[in-house]
Amino acid sequence: MDKYEKVRLVGRGAFGACWLCRDKNDASEILIALDHLHSKHIVHRDLKPQNVLMNREKTILKLSDFGISNDFGPNKYVIGTPNYLSPETCEGRPYTRKSDVWSLGCVLYELVQLERAFDGESLPAIVMKITQGKLKPMGEHVSNEVKSLVNTLLETNEKSRPNVSELLGDPIFLPYLVTKNFLIFS
Repeated sequence: MDKYEKVRLVGRGAFGACWLCRDKNDASEILIALDHLHSKHIVHRDLKPQNVLMNREKTILKLSDFGISNDFGPNKYVIGTPNYLSPETCEGRPYTRKSDVWSLGCVLYELVQLERAFDGESLPAIVMKITQGKLKPMGEHVSNEVKSLVNTLLETNEKSRPNVSELLGDPIFLPYLVTKNFLIFS
């Protein structure tokens, strides 16, 4: 299927190449995976494009690399890829579900802009940009709906960020979830 567009080679490994790909509905499948994790009281803590995998047929996205995933609660260490750390994590506060939501915002920004949301010459430079919420404006090719969504996910105040359950009901994702029969009503 040509549902996905290869954007950039991310890396190579024993099992082949890893590409950064994009599709307007990529986030829906990632949201479902995050919702499942969060329902089990697990925070991923290292959500980034390299940890979103696609099957050979390019029809299914999977979340991977749970090596540093953890249950909710206090964490002694700041771990994860610096460019995707949330402001609260940079400030030494515990990881929460909202930390994964921030990382999802970074991933979506990267998918639409083809560059990292927060990048710098050094770790302190990256942390400074993250904690101040300094984000380059998204291009004209990005719809206002997507810009608004990404900006909401990248709110520096975690209390202003939506949780995954709220995102699943967002007008951007809901039509896709219904057509793909991802919604389960009980």
